[in-house]
Amino acid sequence: MALQKVFREAYVEALRSNIDPAKYAGESFDYEESQVHYMANVHQPENLLERMDEKDELKSAIALYEEYKELTPLAASKNDLWAYLAHVDLFSYMQKRFPAVTDGTADVKYIREHWFRSANGTIRSSLAGLWWSVYCSVDESREDKYELTKMLFQNDNIRTHYFGPSTIFRHREAVIGILEFLVENPDISKVHFNSRCIYIAQYFNRLGAVKQLAYMDRNFFKGELMKRKTILKTVTSKAQVLNGNK
Repeated sequence: MALQKVFREAYVEALRSNIDPAKYAGESFDYEESQVHYMANVHQPENLLERMDEKDELKSAIALYEEYKELTPLAASKNDLWAYLAHVDLFSYMQKRFPAVTDGTADVKYIREHWFRSANGTIRSSLAGLWWSVYCSVDESREDKYELTKMLFQNDNIRTHYFGPSTIFRHREAVIGILEFLVENPDISKVHFNSRCIYIAQYFNRLGAVKQLAYMDRNFFKGELMKRKTILKTVTSKAQVLNGNK
């Protein structure tokens, strides 16, 4: 099996700084072969494109993670692999997922937001966000190791707008603890879900200013939410949280 190809990081930045929407409308993206090199110890998967579904982000995320689950967090935090996949190996998937590039309505901002690392965080970045969402939520100890991942993907706003941009999201134990709480407490997660997730994200962001959360395990995060379950039940709107009423 061949090693995975990636763009040189300087080339990624050059592409990002000189976006021509017309180049994203064709059947393939025209790039410079001289700006490609191989990624050590990471192999290019076979038939990944066929397993990606632009209408099902959960399915696509699991397929992407399974093929690249040996990535280290450091490697996954770089844009060289994800930019290459978006422009080459998974280019047709990206076009279907973000069709404005083929119908002529995409602008530079639209392409920059989806084909490159988002300014709003890794989870908001299209392919990287799919991988990180699974990486942070998969639990090999569960009967269904993707049970928590399914909870995370049940509402895209939760994943990309509320939890994703939160500084706590890159801490796997935090994500697993929070998702375990939501799975085990349907009285919290079945109603007013968006508002309650905003509260959870804000609570841990504030707590992180005074406590070293990076050293805490999943039981700590789940326990903190159990102690606040009564308060969470009273959260019924985003305005309550955003206005500081909770």
